[in-house]
Amino acid sequence: MYTGSADAELKNSRSAGSTDAELKIGGKRMAALHLTTENFRKEVLEYEGVAMVDFWASWCGPCQMVGPVIEEIAAERTDVKVCKVNVDEQPDIAGKYNVMSIPTIIVFKNGEPATVSVGAKPKAELLALLS
Repeated sequence: MYTGSADAELKNSRSAGSTDAELKIGGKRMAALHLTTENFRKEVLEYEGVAMVDFWASWCGPCQMVGPVIEEIAAERTDVKVCKVNVDEQPDIAGKYNVMSIPTIIVFKNGEPATVSVGAKPKAELLALLS
């Protein structure tokens, strides 16, 4: 599981001659970044760009259906920072954004919540949140 800064990895890949579309970590396309109270501010609130945050839990059936789709989006959309918050492990973050049902997807633009979607949605609907 990748828990470092995607921005640092992007900077490192650029210095190695890669383009944004070629961003790889450990030879693989980037996976969703797992957020905690320690990195949420830096990775989402201070991020200049679009961040998609999936609020989920391991016991949630619909979350398990959406999880692989979120990972696909993370691999395909290198212009978007795709993140996950386990609500059982990070209840303070979920509470701050009034996450009452999961899965909840919040799209942040330049650190501000812009779009909220609650419930399992097909990939096309999740991608539409990024428009």
